[in-house]
Amino acid sequence: MSLSLGKDGFVLEVLGDGREALHFHRALELMYVLEGTVEVTVNGQETKLCPQDVFLVNVNKPHELVAADDALYVRLTIGYEIVRDVFNDYDLLFICDSTEVDDPSYEGLRSLLKSLLAQYLSGHCHAESLMSLSLCYHIADYLCANYLFRSKDLDHDASTGKRDDRIKAIDGYIMSNFDQPISLKEAAGTLGLSVGYLSRVFKRHYGMTFNSYLTKVRLLHAVDDLLSTSEPITRVAHDNGFSSTTSFNKSFKEEYHETPSEMQRKASSKRERDVAADESRMESRLERYAYHDVPGDVASAGASLEEAAVDVTTTEPLRTPWSEVINVGSAEDLLSSEVQRHVAVLKEKVGFKYVRLWTPFSREMLLDLGRPGESFNFSRLDNVLDFLLKIGAKPFIDLSSKPRRILRGIDDPLVFDDSGISQDLETWEQVIDAFMRHLCHRYQPDEVEQWKFELWFDDNSFDDPACRSAYRKLFSSTYRIIKKHVPGVMLGGCGLHTSSSAADPSSTVALTFLREFSEERGSGGVFPDFISVYSYGYDAVLVDGRWLTRRDTSLDFLRLGLANMRRSLEALGLEDVPIYVTEWNITISDRNVLNDTCFDGAYIIKNYIDTYGMADAVAHFSATDLISESYDASDILFGGCGLLTKDGILKPAAYAFVFLHRLLSRYVGRGEHWLATTDGKDRFGIVCQNCMSLGYNYFSVEEDELDRGSLGRYFSEETPCHVTIRLQGMRSTSYKAKVYGISQQDGSILDMWQGMEYGTAISREDIQSLSNRCEPRLTVRSIEATQGELVLDVELAANEIAFVSLLPDD
Repeated sequence: MSLSLGKDGFVLEVLGDGREALHFHRALELMYVLEGTVEVTVNGQETKLCPQDVFLVNVNKPHELVAADDALYVRLTIGYEIVRDVFNDYDLLFICDSTEVDDPSYEGLRSLLKSLLAQYLSGHCHAESLMSLSLCYHIADYLCANYLFRSKDLDHDASTGKRDDRIKAIDGYIMSNFDQPISLKEAAGTLGLSVGYLSRVFKRHYGMTFNSYLTKVRLLHAVDDLLSTSEPITRVAHDNGFSSTTSFNKSFKEEYHETPSEMQRKASSKRERDVAADESRMESRLERYAYHDVPGDVASAGASLEEAAVDVTTTEPLRTPWSEVINVGSAEDLLSSEVQRHVAVLKEKVGFKYVRLWTPFSREMLLDLGRPGESFNFSRLDNVLDFLLKIGAKPFIDLSSKPRRILRGIDDPLVFDDSGISQDLETWEQVIDAFMRHLCHRYQPDEVEQWKFELWFDDNSFDDPACRSAYRKLFSSTYRIIKKHVPGVMLGGCGLHTSSSAADPSSTVALTFLREFSEERGSGGVFPDFISVYSYGYDAVLVDGRWLTRRDTSLDFLRLGLANMRRSLEALGLEDVPIYVTEWNITISDRNVLNDTCFDGAYIIKNYIDTYGMADAVAHFSATDLISESYDASDILFGGCGLLTKDGILKPAAYAFVFLHRLLSRYVGRGEHWLATTDGKDRFGIVCQNCMSLGYNYFSVEEDELDRGSLGRYFSEETPCHVTIRLQGMRSTSYKAKVYGISQQDGSILDMWQGMEYGTAISREDIQSLSNRCEPRLTVRSIEATQGELVLDVELAANEIAFVSLLPDD
């Protein structure tokens, strides 16, 4: 069962058992297995696909497959030009394999494929069907948004640090010109290489001559044509670069031990048998999948709906990982009166318990650890600690010296200063001992016991067993000294990176690190009081023996990473060890405009709802844009990671924490878009969000190049959401519902600044006016609870957040 859709390069096939010989083609091949198993071998690596698995074969990747007798699978072929021309890039790679990690994005892809199947079975899917083509383009768009690596993502190689550009250029030339009468001399001239050098490259890298490799490429493409079309052999030979049918037949017979005509006849005969004998049976099998859980109109931009019921009489104490810790910066940053003012504002409005800072021992803090034997001057640290205690916050001190950095993107620093002070273990022990003595004398042990300490380890050294051993020795020494002075205080480590994929090297490193620490504890060593982890929205994937790094496309990055970390702890019998996410953000960039948008506020609330109960603390990075200022940050907004602008105006991200802080003491329940609390009496607080998914337009540009004037283009869609929550077990009376909302129309500093045409000549009065206007919209209405049930309806625009306060009228 096969159908070509229009002239746009899409082919939909429903297939059963069978075998396909090794071949490759100039198209993307997306497979979705419904029944049985399909074994796919790509570049010699075999993958077994089971029911509900989704797998994509990239352009020009040699592959073969074997489908079991009971197999039923769907294959959508997508012309490469469709995506290549959009990105103007010839080096696109898709990593789409649900057997590696079945993250939530695959469920969305399955739904789209089911919708296309439903169109097919209904008879509306034909070559000129606009709906079918729309679905095909939607699938192509979804693949780009969630699984695409571009050439700029392909630069990292675990062994060499970069790709061999020359080999890449040779491959590109062959794949683009194999159907033309090219020669070694012509290829060398085009590539700017000598004939002798190019000949040696082929023998060394490909293990064969130029002509042998060119013939193999031509044959693999020819096999694809023979298996999928009924074109005459002469045409197949010509389209794939062979000078004559005779030379094509000879080369083909030598490679595949049968003639092209024989292979094509077998493939054609099989297709005819399948159509004649199995079409009706396959359609009946398909119906079980195509009409199950398919959205009514995938292409529709209508509102999403969520309806849920919750019993308000069944509650538990609310966990508040969002209010535990806020990241500020280095100890030096907190010497600034402006930074202190911003931290005080956040303490008042959000109520963070701990303020996290790092690099407490530096020359700027008058502590030179490079000069052992001298007395230690903690006076500047005292100024920082005194300020925190004055505003009612507790210090959370990362004792490590960390690089000072301001990043445009993950590998694009605007500022990077790694000239930290190095010291030997003996000097380190002296300063930690002196520091703890000083704290106990100045602040008293009972006070210091309520603080938290952390010791970070540079993840660039995780792969080195000697470095891991040195860190454990350093941690053990630090742990024993701190506990000697204040036995009850907590010291955690070591800044492990979470990953949404168990196959990511971060997950492997985390398990190795935890196992080694655990083994040492079993022989009298120490173990961190909590595991500190970092979670930023980037992932690494192993492709052809090298690790590729890019921005993670899933909004569930934090949840999946925490699940992997929890599994690692459980595997080692450490399930009771607390997890502190001491740094978290979707981006590490200090010049990403998303940090200034309503999306960031919705993303924050979504993730705290999704990960509720999974971590003891999740600390957003960071408090204020002041710590990421540089020469290019003259505008009032510049994409900094802070909750506050450099002028102290609350961003939508800050209001996300304000709304979370307003939640009441008892947890009632949660859904996809909401979390409900109560005081155990008649008051209720509910936080809501409608976070949009990011599309490929976002991932196709550098983070510091996003256009703040056209943000809509960066989302897969922008749809409103209608949430209906049935609160059951309520007192039957009238309630006043106060709804506070932050959206593009209300309270968003970026959108208000846009209304001023992004003016740069901003006066102090303008700043104050903007600050006054950046307040949530408030609407008030009465709702009657009848027969013990109150029905609460909340309308949310794209990327809107809201807090609902319910109070009885009487």
